[in-house]
Amino acid sequence: MSNEAVPVHPSLDALYGTISEQGECRNHEPNTFFYDDGMKGLRKLERKRAALAICGMCPVRSQCLEYAVLSGEEWGVWGGVDEDERRRLRSRAALKNAQGLEDLC
Repeated sequence: MSNEAVPVHPSLDALYGTISEQGECRNHEPNTFFYDDGMKGLRKLERKRAALAICGMCPVRSQCLEYAVLSGEEWGVWGGVDEDERRRLRSRAALKNAQGLEDLC
């Protein structure tokens, strides 16, 4: 039996590879995209704005967001969207899915 991890979604590895090779973030410190424990207020907003500015120039922004949503990434700014915004996106998608299932009944 192999000790290698099996990817949850086959395309996740490819998406992550694209992001790490072509993403604008590769030219910046990783902590630019993540908040320190307890960070709030103006410091948190400034960090988020810095990350969003970098994401705004990124050629693979949509792939990055897709990766974050598919992988369930819980922390940081990915594809120009922070963790709170991704939770809202997932909630809306779940609600639409549930409504679609009700329509089938």
